[in-house]
Amino acid sequence: MKIYLSILNSAFLSLILFSSNGYAHASETPQPNQNLNTKIQNVVERNRIKFDLSALAVSVKLPGKQSIHDYVSGSTMRQGGLKISESNLFQIGSITKSFIAAIILQLESEGKIDINSSMGVWFSQYPNWQSVTVKQLLNQTSGIYNYSDTPGFFSNLIKHPSRILKCEELVKLAYQHQPNSYFPIGEGWHYSNTNYILAGMIIEKITGHSLNEEINRRLLLKKLHNTFYLPYPKIVLGRLVHGYNDAQSISPQRANLPLHTDITGIGMSWAGAAGALISNSHDIALWTKSLFDGTTLQPKQLAEMLTLVSMKTGQPVERSRGTGYGLGVGSNIGELPFNKKYGKVYDHSGGTLGYSAYFIYLPCYDLIITFTANATVKSTDKLEQIINDVIAVVLKSDEWQEYKKKHRFPSYCLHSLGR
Repeated sequence: MKIYLSILNSAFLSLILFSSNGYAHASETPQPNQNLNTKIQNVVERNRIKFDLSALAVSVKLPGKQSIHDYVSGSTMRQGGLKISESNLFQIGSITKSFIAAIILQLESEGKIDINSSMGVWFSQYPNWQSVTVKQLLNQTSGIYNYSDTPGFFSNLIKHPSRILKCEELVKLAYQHQPNSYFPIGEGWHYSNTNYILAGMIIEKITGHSLNEEINRRLLLKKLHNTFYLPYPKIVLGRLVHGYNDAQSISPQRANLPLHTDITGIGMSWAGAAGALISNSHDIALWTKSLFDGTTLQPKQLAEMLTLVSMKTGQPVERSRGTGYGLGVGSNIGELPFNKKYGKVYDHSGGTLGYSAYFIYLPCYDLIITFTANATVKSTDKLEQIINDVIAVVLKSDEWQEYKKKHRFPSYCLHSLGR
């Protein structure tokens, strides 16, 4: 089974650059050569048409550069709508999980939580889950049932699009199932949105603030000006590209949903801390960069985030080898052949009923690529095609050749670099 599809089922660029007040003209920062710009834009156009997406946005941080460059293609609706711009927003689904994990790890660095502590410290009302640790929530080894796997869950969302679901209601759906729904605690791996709903509730208990307040205070206000959590301001919703259910076949829970349905009006309370952020590809790239350059987390906490477990057994795996899932971030979690080609790879996907998002960081190449789309990318072949096409263009660029000449690479990169 393709893990990327499992994650997608469960969850849930004209150049222009960011300033603190929004977008600034591209001329204010050094740009990649025009030939590279054109080639990446062509990749975006070609893949959008090939995969029948009405909107696709891609952002790239080039090797040795600090700025993020954006490429967009398509329109805000399948029929009609406006040509999309870099300021348009998309639901980013489970990429939200990396934000939640980062806040938990920040709280740990502040001495306010031990990620190895059990849920019993925080939730006396769920006795069946008392021995599950916070870390097991974050790395998906808890065995707790995924509430969005509940039969009829998505059909009910479409029938009641304005209904606001509280965290406790979502957790209740999961708690009705056996405590070890998939395997004994810590003895396997299963992607469960319930884990991150619980993690969000823990953040609120520790801080005494709403999750929205903590996300804004800790992660968004200083650097991410186009990322928003519930409740969304109306002006923000006006920037949201319409999303469409294009993935009937990828999930039994979606089998009866009409294809190409516009799901933009369905509220996102059902996803909560597991996947309710809306953003754009530019902000996702900034976020990815901030995770790995030490801006967001202390070294100890970043090491914890990148400590991987097998997505088959739940047991620890070496970060330098194979695939695995950390704390809201994975290493080659799509089970695509990125590791063999490019050395270390860190990534995460996000999918809701009508949107897809993805980030990938290749440390050997100092390269970040992100994308957002307004339909569910239901095949790993699509994901691989979009990412590999962008990588192929970048690795033939002057920017990469310049970086390769000047940079000293760690030994784990040499094989992937063909040295």
